[in-house]
Amino acid sequence: MKLKEFNEDTRVKIPAVIHFLRLGYDYQSLDEAMRECFIEEYTNIFINRFKPSLERINNQQFTNSEIKEIIEEIRQIVKNNDSGKEFYDWLTNPQDRVKLIDFDNIKNNDFAVCCELKFYNKELGNHFRPDINI
Repeated sequence: MKLKEFNEDTRVKIPAVIHFLRLGYDYQSLDEAMRECFIEEYTNIFINRFKPSLERINNQQFTNSEIKEIIEEIRQIVKNNDSGKEFYDWLTNPQDRVKLIDFDNIKNNDFAVCCELKFYNKELGNHFRPDINI
């Protein structure tokens, strides 16, 4: 008789990922993204998903340099010491900025889940790696 292995992956991570997949999220392979250099290193934005999603949400095409500028603006805003208020304001009321989330047509947004994406804080010289990222 073979005993089933019970660990963090089998009891928490895999069931949670399966739940997100059943809700319609896509699975983003971290290995593929790293191999193809799709991850922006400071924000962990998956560029291969971000660009087409922004184009759908804003109904316009963006050049790669425009995408880099948007990511740099996001990076600067999240570095602010305002507990995320300015970024929240951008998400909920973009005004003269690009729209990052489409609250009116939720299907325009991109929903994905990946496992163990490492987040680096280069200023503090440390990192953390959540089991699941959505």
